[in-house]
Amino acid sequence: MAPPTRGPRASASLGYTVYDPLIRWDLSSADQPARLVPGLATSWKQDLQDPSRWIFELRQGVKFHDGSIFNADAVIWNLERALNDKSPQFDRSARALTIASLWPIVGYRKLDDWHVELQTDGVDTVMPSTLNRFLIASPAQWEKVGRDYQALRRNPSGTGPWRLKSFTPQQHAELLRNEDYWDKARVPKSARMILLPMPDASARAAALLSGAVDWAELPAPDTVPKLKQAGFTVATNAIPHFWPYTFSLLPDSPFRDIRVRKALNLAVDRDGLVQLLNGLAVPAVANVTPKSPWFGNPSFAINSIRRKPAGC
Repeated sequence: MAPPTRGPRASASLGYTVYDPLIRWDLSSADQPARLVPGLATSWKQDLQDPSRWIFELRQGVKFHDGSIFNADAVIWNLERALNDKSPQFDRSARALTIASLWPIVGYRKLDDWHVELQTDGVDTVMPSTLNRFLIASPAQWEKVGRDYQALRRNPSGTGPWRLKSFTPQQHAELLRNEDYWDKARVPKSARMILLPMPDASARAAALLSGAVDWAELPAPDTVPKLKQAGFTVATNAIPHFWPYTFSLLPDSPFRDIRVRKALNLAVDRDGLVQLLNGLAVPAVANVTPKSPWFGNPSFAINSIRRKPAGC
């Protein structure tokens, strides 16, 4: 948890609560695609003379939970932590988690206390959208705990809307509201929150129905009617989360033929899968949903080919 090193689900529950990224996704709407909004960076732009060079202006007046100041030095420290294996703060687990966000970056430097420069490998206009998983931890807290990452995971310090009070692995995490959070619109309404790990979807639904928890993510699809009947609000939205099949494209693979790949694409019973999930999905036709501004205009339309009835 300094920041989390256990994948995207950990980032959702114990990442964005305790930490902030430079750029974040606006998740305030339940029926519109998320858009990029400022986080710890208030603005970002490409150099017109060199589009591989990005300038980020940082938010002033932000403090970490330990009281230290967020500034350009903190950003560079976190970049070094993930990308420079010669730096004293290098952390392999942090690199493993953030490399999916930071891989386009080949250089970085501090311009002044409130501006940093990121250099990409060639022109990369998508890079800002990947930075939402690059969470900024406090360099001062790392020094305070003796440069010990195990101690830092027990006593993390970010700039997020929640402060971690206690954490027992595989049991619970207790968080307290950050009264001094810089984004006043996102200051938590509750003073305290307890997070419980429940890997089983049916167990999460049962915990809701019994009153053991107030909120749960991803209950089992077949429990949704019972949850609604019991008066629970079930909020859903189409998000670009899917399970793809990656075919072999080795020289002797039949999947090198695009006609084969198209035929298999048409063979997927998308409507049947949505029905199996009790309506908690939409038929996938691309990496993003059709409402996404990144959807584009694909020439291969799934619904444009009429399927023959079974047995024909």
